[in-house]
Amino acid sequence: MSLNVTSLKAAFGKAFGSGLAQKDLDTEFLVPSKTDAEFNLVPTELTQIRKAKTSVDQVLQAFQAAATPVGIISIEPRVIDLQDMKYELDLDPDVIEDSAVSFFADPDNNDRKSWGITKYVMNVLMIQKGRENYELHEAYKGVRAAIVPGTPSALGQGFDGLGKKIADDIVLGKVVPINSAGSWSTDPITFVTEIETWVEACKAAATSGSSELNRTIIENMCDKIHMSTTLASRFKLGMKYKYNINYNQVGDTMSLFNDPNLSVSGLPSMSSRNRVFMTFKANRCAYIKRPKSEKDCGVSEANPYMPMIYAKFWKALGYWHPEYVFVNQLV
Repeated sequence: MSLNVTSLKAAFGKAFGSGLAQKDLDTEFLVPSKTDAEFNLVPTELTQIRKAKTSVDQVLQAFQAAATPVGIISIEPRVIDLQDMKYELDLDPDVIEDSAVSFFADPDNNDRKSWGITKYVMNVLMIQKGRENYELHEAYKGVRAAIVPGTPSALGQGFDGLGKKIADDIVLGKVVPINSAGSWSTDPITFVTEIETWVEACKAAATSGSSELNRTIIENMCDKIHMSTTLASRFKLGMKYKYNINYNQVGDTMSLFNDPNLSVSGLPSMSSRNRVFMTFKANRCAYIKRPKSEKDCGVSEANPYMPMIYAKFWKALGYWHPEYVFVNQLV
């Protein structure tokens, strides 16, 4: 039984037909999926999204009358695979009939699927909690584990998150870490300087093909440096102390002083992580299938007294071109 009203009955006693109303119910505070928003979540009907990157290595040469063609044109595949997940809850609506939330019951209606408690759990509790589960355990930290038949997967084992994708691409040589400080300073001012130094090191590296290309991408296209909310708060405080001590030199304490196009964005999904990364908006991607969002829930009739609420959907989170993703060496 997923519906637990034991403490409610202990506190308020049996109260069929009286007691609380829905306006008296305060839902728990939940963490929204900020990572999805930062990665431009869009719906799709596909379980695999495909693109290709075109490039040519040389076209310019000194003139001569003879034909001397040069340059290799490349067309490289890019693939984003969606992974299937689900929300699933069962509940025993009858336990609320003699409780202070009996207003959710409809005892003259044998169809428990249509009871108010079923709709409330489905529309108010389950979807929002699922999004929090995804943000805190899957979006960055998730590593999908093999399915054990008949056993629900643990949190953090249902989806390959962004952290795993970055780590896999580092092993494959597709993402090349740019060294930051050996460990981030806990002093806010020093931390700001460390981030500024790391950004300059990214510009000077040639991970995208040349240092000039790195510099062009970072200074003209990149918009966010993603990190944990703890590190983002430290950066904000450090900007205030470093640049605003005597007079207001910066208005936006989340943007870099020398690179105002870059703003720091703290992601709840990266809590306790020391990784920082940046790329441009068009390179970040997130997809969901089934068919528009995970809000399309169903209610099973397998047991007429215990409705099962469920929603299956597919999601993906990542980036198209790993060579344009700048990360530090810390994890």
